[in-house]
Amino acid sequence: MKIETKYNVGDEVWVVERSYGDIKYYVKRAFVWAIKINVYEKEANIGYDLQDHYGRCFYDNELFATEDEAEFECIRLNEILEREKRGE
Repeated sequence: MKIETKYNVGDEVWVVERSYGDIKYYVKRAFVWAIKINVYEKEANIGYDLQDHYGRCFYDNELFATEDEAEFECIRLNEILEREKRGE
């Protein structure tokens, strides 16, 4: 089995986080600190530890290569929150 990662240690990535005080999503820059790979019989899971995000492992679908990609995801998620507030 050949395993390829989307990001490498030291790469700059962008994370979408939720602010529970403001009840909205925002973008935060981070750096890959470590890569964790779990290999199973037919698949592999790749997780990334980020600097200043201790105790949490992020996966490819939670990280963005550019700030613009992360901003688009924030817009999408914040629109969902707004619809939920209005009861839609």
